[in-house]
Amino acid sequence: MEKFFCFGVAVGMMAGALLAVNSYKVRKFVCESQEQVKESVEKMNEKREKRQSDGEKE
Repeated sequence: MEKFFCFGVAVGMMAGALLAVNSYKVRKFVCESQEQVKESVEKMNEKREKRQSDGEKE
């Protein structure tokens, strides 16, 4: 019984370590994706503003 307990503790520790590592990777991926989305939205807004200002000039 004690062997199974030790095995369970070891597996739990490894699973926790994997979750922590993957969590960091996921957070980093999400942050990078958010930056890409922000840049895309800014470009779209700039294009829209330019079209609106060009339309007002004509």
